Amino acid sequence: MKLWNGYGSEHSANLVLIGTFENADKAEEAVKLLQDATDVARADEAAGRLNPGHVATRFSEGVLDLFKRTNLSLEYGNPEELLYDFDARREGDQVVITTEEMGLNAFIKVLLHGGAKIELYSRHDHRGPYGRPTR
Repeated sequence: MKLWNGYGSEHSANLVLIGTFENADKAEEAVKLLQDATDVARADEAAGRLNPGHVATRFSEGVLDLFKRTNLSLEYGNPEELLYDFDARREGDQVVITTEEMGLNAFIKVLLHGGAKIELYSRHDHRGPYGRPTR
């Protein structure tokens, strides 16, 4: 778990991001790419190359290698988004990502990279399988 210092509201974002793919194989590829990108971000943080809260001005060799291997394109601030707590799982032809963070660009880019149709909503406001529980 990452702890951060900052100012904000008294509650989390509590978001659900759903990517629907052409088939389950494409969804699985997106989950693997997300895990690979997350592993690179965590390795960079552990090595001191990624400092949360400070926007990078260069990509690390690990991120550049990820780009070469996968053809994924991220911006300098996107790897940091992968350091914070989130859950990503495949359910059939969908990838469901839940997070309490507002930084979603890295997730959106990974899903779009795989050709997903994307749905985003707040679990505070919507009921359903990923929304707030029904009473």
